[in-house]
Amino acid sequence: VAVAVDALNNTVAFYINGQPAGSVESNVINNTATPLVIGRKGPTVDGGYFKGVMDEVRVWDHARTAAQIGQFANIQLPAATTDGLIAYWNCNDGLGWEAGDRSVNGLDAALMSPDLTDWTYGPMAPFRTGMYALEFDGVDDYLQLPHDANLNFVNRLTIEAWVCPEAKDSADPDEFMRTIVMKGDNLDDGGTVLTGYGLALDRNGYLRFWTGPTPAELLQSSGQVADGEWHHVAVVVDGTGTFFYIDGQPAGTSAVHVLNNNTEKLYIGRQGTSAGTARGHYKGILDELRIWDDARTPDEIAQMAGRQLFHGVGGLAAYWSFNHYDPENGLVAQADAGAPAGGDPDARLEAVLTKMDLAPH
Repeated sequence: VAVAVDALNNTVAFYINGQPAGSVESNVINNTATPLVIGRKGPTVDGGYFKGVMDEVRVWDHARTAAQIGQFANIQLPAATTDGLIAYWNCNDGLGWEAGDRSVNGLDAALMSPDLTDWTYGPMAPFRTGMYALEFDGVDDYLQLPHDANLNFVNRLTIEAWVCPEAKDSADPDEFMRTIVMKGDNLDDGGTVLTGYGLALDRNGYLRFWTGPTPAELLQSSGQVADGEWHHVAVVVDGTGTFFYIDGQPAGTSAVHVLNNNTEKLYIGRQGTSAGTARGHYKGILDELRIWDDARTPDEIAQMAGRQLFHGVGGLAAYWSFNHYDPENGLVAQADAGAPAGGDPDARLEAVLTKMDLAPH
């Protein structure tokens, strides 16, 4: 929603979803010396409280045109879009007692209610213009990339992603596991144990992390993820144990801290092979997949869960935002961060899409 006041032309124009929604004649702008309040009627009125979720609050020093409002209604503001921007709260802070102002004026807003520290997490714009996610059919959709030394880790690892899973057919013999990402195989064709590491959801919505080839060696979260809903999930391994997180909150721990490094491929959306057979295909939508070479803290996970990352973030081994979509040529599984070991530092760990019925969301 938007309102644009043009005092010179005696017009107040309203917009909904970037489209004109009426106008009235008025040239009144009531400037005051009182604090600006977001979410209630005013600083001295205990009423008119907003109920719901709010995001992307922007204040400009001019009457934006219909074209300008429509152009940026469904996307975050680009960094260069600052002309006339007085304040911009994109509400992606995810942690703490302030909503940071992204304009040059630094007008950070203090959160006045304890409840407001319960930041609502949402997928970073898979439903906004220019931003996408991938949908997997649970049968044969997946991505893969060759082994790279940067995807083997010493004692510490973090994997995180946004997921919106779907239940698999109960008659499907492969329905138990929905793999988000795995590097390695369960068994090769000769039966040699090659178990790697990876993160998955089981059919009951529990997070699973591989420490060995048998079901008993799959670590399990205590919290669950509901089918058909967006959730941020993460697993952290360090020298003391393995820790699960759902929507930025702790969701179970284990004293086991095994990292099965290997020289096999990395798969997104399925396991490696078990006796030569691909298993554990993911069904649902997947977005913002990140692999770190360090053990992210709970605060770091919560703070960055609701925002995209930028190239050059320390400790980021690989990052796929799945936003590289060309309407003419389809999806490009381009990595946003993570350079091949010993190679061009500006190169990326690109993943190859297999079964091209993968759809952008």
